Amino acid sequence: MTLIAAFEFHGQSALIGDLLLTQDGKWGNPPATLPSRVDNFRPQHNFTVAGLERKIVLINDHFALAWACNDVRTAHQVIAKIKELDRNGTLTWDSISDAIDSNENSDKDRLTLIFQRFVDGKLVTGNYEAYSPPAERFKTFANVVVAGSGTNHFINLLGMLEASEAAEFENSSVPQYTPSTEEVKRANWEAMCTRMLGLMTMSEHRQGDSAMSLAKRYGGGYEIAYFDGEKFRHFSDYSIQLWDAQVDGANVYGPQFPTLITSTHYLFDHLIIKATKLLFGEDGQVSSNQINFVIAPFGSPGFSGDWDVFDRYSPSVLAVAHVIVVRLNGTTENCILTEWVPAGASPRSSERLIDGKMGFSVDRSLLREFATAMLKLLPPC
Repeated sequence: MTLIAAFEFHGQSALIGDLLLTQDGKWGNPPATLPSRVDNFRPQHNFTVAGLERKIVLINDHFALAWACNDVRTAHQVIAKIKELDRNGTLTWDSISDAIDSNENSDKDRLTLIFQRFVDGKLVTGNYEAYSPPAERFKTFANVVVAGSGTNHFINLLGMLEASEAAEFENSSVPQYTPSTEEVKRANWEAMCTRMLGLMTMSEHRQGDSAMSLAKRYGGGYEIAYFDGEKFRHFSDYSIQLWDAQVDGANVYGPQFPTLITSTHYLFDHLIIKATKLLFGEDGQVSSNQINFVIAPFGSPGFSGDWDVFDRYSPSVLAVAHVIVVRLNGTTENCILTEWVPAGASPRSSERLIDGKMGFSVDRSLLREFATAMLKLLPPC
């Protein structure tokens, strides 16, 4: 199970894929260390976390895809063949279909690819479904195409982002930024990506299986790739910070430190997620535990140099999403996502709020007041 998608926002298209790799059977259900969690995740259902795997592949400067398949070996073999076709200059839709048909693994019929390709001056988005009749395997879509167990959840979150944009447009107290230049368009795009990744992380910290993506076997971290007008790139150098707060009646108890800080970067095509988990003792002392996750490109044999280079690598963070988990009266849970792009990364900074409530009523003005107060306390990066 997984989540892969192609989506469009602010006129910019992108691919997103989760990192979680699972297998059927509990196998003792040992706890898994994931970059998106404060605590170790122990599956409660009939599956085991097998590790982390990247599901977005940049085939060349003008062609990128995301994969979903029950058998990782099948995906490895098919994508290796697609890369070979690209190197040989014989990459076409027919040759991709022939390569999949020639694969001997039975799970090839459960393979789904979501692709984006820049051809003839246009970006084409679509998917490939191996189980469809040959004439219907490749399909193109105008805006959004999603696959995997996280399909409905992703569509809901995308709708939440769009609704937030519409609400802010109607609220004169929130400054509006017209993307009149390429620089401002880029800033808006970075902000949208950061907010989307913050929302996806937010979903993993809700209570109950019905709202937690990990229970549906996807999540654990995400990556985004997009076409910048010249080539496909990974969205990089952003941070997600998770905060925990209590609301008891009219009193709001805010934290002094986030419980989880992640920063995401790329080096030698390897995905680096630096996760710092802050632990709060009863004596008021704060200790930290940093774990560096280094994930090779899908199908790659891995890095053969000095691995310490990944620990030392620490570029600037360009965009930050603050996820605030608000617990009401110790029982019901709500989430706020605030976001800004630091001034050094764009011609403006923004402060935005998404109320992630699910199935209960809460005073939105209280949440906005709380988020505004939190923004004054949070460090710029």
